[in-house]
Parts: sequence; structure tokens; C-alpha cells
Amino acid sequence: MRKTLAALGSTAALVLALATTSVQSAEAAPAAGWSRCPNGYFCIFDGVDGTGTIAWFASGSPDLRGQSMDNRTSSYWNRNSEAFALHDGYNYTGGCWTVFGGTQTNLPSRFPEWDNRFSSITKFACG
Repeated sequence: MRKTLAALGSTAALVLALATTSVQSAEAAPAAGWSRCPNGYFCIFDGVDGTGTIAWFASGSPDLRGQSMDNRTSSYWNRNSEAFALHDGYNYTGGCWTVFGGTQTNLPSRFPEWDNRFSSITKFACG
């Protein structure tokens, strides 16, 4: 009887350990690609399809060197309802590209002339 109870106890402990491990693994899996962009933010990525380095903004940045993203944007996702503007100069100067709410794009395939070109971002449409 003791051997049966001990065997049942060991089996139950093993099942519990395996269940706990799989739940932790599923919860610990990091987001990948586009899904790394938090809801309500404007995100830029240095790879296509939301891959590579990511930076996200609530209001923008006058100098993307501060986020190590100067001239490195290859895709973006505006998960905000307001428009953002990408500028090819620092402090919101130079050429301007408006990104409306909900827009998700890969620059190399759709707009190659704008790939890896931006140096500042603001939370307003181009004027």
C-alpha cells in the first residue's frame, strides 16, 4: 500500500511539474514582429515586418539618434488613432511623411525612397 501511495505521489508531482513548466513557457514567450508594438503607440522598426530593433512613441522625438534609430526605419505601425509625421531632418525639418492611425507598412517594398531615411518624429500630420 505504501509503495502504491508513493508511486501515486511521485506521478502527481511529475504531472504538476510538467503542467507548471508548460504554463510558464507559454507566458514567458516574448512578442515577435509587429506584435511588439504596444497599443496606443507609434512604432518604428529597423527591419521589415516589424522585425529588428523597435522604438515606440507617444508623442515623437526631435532626434532619433537618442533612440539609436536615426536613418534606420524600414517598417512602422501606428497603433494610435492620431497621425504621426516622419521627417528626414532633425527637429522636424526636411522632407515629411504622414502616417495615419492604424497604418502598418514596410518601406523597402512599398516606398523604397523613404527606407532608412527618417531622423525625427512628431505627433502631427505633415503641414
